[in-house]
Amino acid sequence: MAPQAEYADLPPGVGFEPKDEPLFMLELVYAGTVSIGEVPQEAYGPLLFIETPRLLFPFARAVVANATREAGFPPLNIAPVDFVALYRQQLEANAVFSLFVRRLPERRNYLLACGIEDTLRCLESVEFTAAGIEYLDTIGIFRRDFLDWLARYRFDGAVFAVREGTPIFAEEPILEVSAPIAEAQLLETLIMNQVQLQTMLASKAARVVTAADGRAVVDFGLRRIHGLDAGLKSARAFAIAGVAATSNVLAGSVYGLRLSGTMAHSFIQAFEHELEAVKQSAYPPRGEGEEG
Repeated sequence: MAPQAEYADLPPGVGFEPKDEPLFMLELVYAGTVSIGEVPQEAYGPLLFIETPRLLFPFARAVVANATREAGFPPLNIAPVDFVALYRQQLEANAVFSLFVRRLPERRNYLLACGIEDTLRCLESVEFTAAGIEYLDTIGIFRRDFLDWLARYRFDGAVFAVREGTPIFAEEPILEVSAPIAEAQLLETLIMNQVQLQTMLASKAARVVTAADGRAVVDFGLRRIHGLDAGLKSARAFAIAGVAATSNVLAGSVYGLRLSGTMAHSFIQAFEHELEAVKQSAYPPRGEGEEG
């Protein structure tokens, strides 16, 4: 990492209460600016929130001792602080992550939320496999206790989201995750991956359906979309937006969507005349034993 300035502070508060009435109260915010450079990403948090406060603590402790002595009290020496425990407590503190769009174009001022159900299914089963943990260990930058934590990882937080197909406007959350900050942070890319694409496709399809003004719109996008998984999920997103049918047979099977086909260009080229291809397509020859 390139060297950069960071800000760390210590807010110790102390007091002395002989009975029920406080004799004195003292609060102190002691801050320092540090420059951090050439530090691996995984060591950045511990360095900033454990080692930096350890450097500041003796100075803050001296300020408290001097302040109490100058006020006529015996010098008060604050007991050592376990900054490792405080850092771990901070990582376990609950946080809320919101997925939303900051702004939208004036003439495209809404989105159609999609991908929520796929996200929920992923969160129910997300875990790090033994092979995945082994690979991370070969990178050589992760501590063993962190890898052990990943091996035990299961999502245990809460999710709040709108229903699929809900119109969403700028700065309005599509989905929120409430969980310990480290647990939630690991899910950020997964959630954005599932929701962003499907919401974009559903939003575009909704505008096509609106422009069609009651005429049926059919999805034939599988051959040009970016991969099989995207093709499957796009068919569902289009259906949520009001598209009448899809040419994706797998999507029809998985999601119960209505299917629709077209005439292949190679079929037309197989005949000498285009009209003959149309006739054969509209009136295919019947099999043996079939009644006319």
